[in-house]
Amino acid sequence: MNSQQSLMPNLKKYLSDVLHLEQALFTARQIKEEMQRQIEVISNAHEIEMPQSPVRENLFLMPIAIIGGGFILGAVFGLFFFPIWGTFIKWCVIISSVLASVVFYSTLSDNKDNQRDYESQKRNTVEEINRITAEQPLILAILNEKQAEVDKFVIETQSILDTLYNLNIIGAKYRHFVAIASICEYFVNDICFTLGADTVTGHIGAYAMYDKEVRDNIIIEKLGIIIENLQEIRDTQYLLYEAINETNQILQEIAGKLSGIKTATIVTAAVSIATAYYARQSAKNTSVLVDYRM
Repeated sequence: MNSQQSLMPNLKKYLSDVLHLEQALFTARQIKEEMQRQIEVISNAHEIEMPQSPVRENLFLMPIAIIGGGFILGAVFGLFFFPIWGTFIKWCVIISSVLASVVFYSTLSDNKDNQRDYESQKRNTVEEINRITAEQPLILAILNEKQAEVDKFVIETQSILDTLYNLNIIGAKYRHFVAIASICEYFVNDICFTLGADTVTGHIGAYAMYDKEVRDNIIIEKLGIIIENLQEIRDTQYLLYEAINETNQILQEIAGKLSGIKTATIVTAAVSIATAYYARQSAKNTSVLVDYRM
């Protein structure tokens, strides 16, 4: 294909290819942000916050308060059933002693459990810090290498996307991920058949449809807001929702592997997910580029 005219009959394919490239760039940049976050975590391993020492409940203050309450209950119980002074004192002592004992041993048990949990968390945190520190140089080397891989992929993909945009099929105003996804969706669902207004059939063009939906707040145009409220666009911007959801699945898979203990082996396995993604997308990019070489 070597002209805009020869591309127009295949506008759906063109839009689909552009959307693929926009999604690939978005995903790569999101992966890069996750890699950078992991680099910061590893680099600042010594700053990992230690668990807070548990607050120990006073073993005597609470029982003393209970004794006071026990005397009141004992007084009520003793005077009501046994209106004799000696019996009254006896029930005060019995009820307050029982309550105080229960509270004392319950508090003692809670303190021991809290201390045991604290010691376990502290031990695990120290082990994590020591483990990260020991493997830090190797892990950082792996992550930095993948950062370079991301940068290379982004440059190559952006170059191919620029090639498609330079065909001047899409107006400059609409050359971004959100607009391309919506315009592509109009064509896929046969809502629009042209980019501009169709003077023959009178059908509204994709540009006008997109602008109207943005004005009417049917479409959310700001990508940052979309990412934070993804479910809200499912019905109105489905292709974009689907594309970002696929990206999120990749990020969750990477983050899931890195959420616990970080070793060089685990980090390598995590970043291999990104490597596999780049390999798949690079193959698609090459195929797309072949179709649009001038």
